[in-house]
Amino acid sequence: MSQSSIAEEYCPISGDLYVAWDKKNQKMVCNQCIYKEIESVEQAFEQLTFTSYVASDLKDLFDEKFAAYKNSLQKMNQIAPQQIQQQLESTVNLFFETID
Repeated sequence: MSQSSIAEEYCPISGDLYVAWDKKNQKMVCNQCIYKEIESVEQAFEQLTFTSYVASDLKDLFDEKFAAYKNSLQKMNQIAPQQIQQQLESTVNLFFETID
C-alpha cells in the first residue's frame, strides 16, 4: 500500500479513520465529522453510507461470483475428453462434407 493511499484513509481535520461516505457532500467522513455535521440519526441513515456496509456488500458480491466460478469449473470437469473429441471430429467431418 502506498504512503499516499494510507494518508487518504484519515481525516485531515481530526486525524481519525474515515468510517462513512457522505452522499450529500460527496466526501468521506470520520466519526468526529459525523458528530459535528449530522443532526439526527434519521439524517445519518439518509445521508451516510458506512464503509462497513460497503465492505459487506462487496464480500457478498465476491462470494456470489466465486460460487458461480466454482460451479462453472465443476461443469467443465464433467465434460469427458471423448465428448470433446467426438464433437471436434463431427465438426471437421461436416466441414469437409460441405466442401465436397
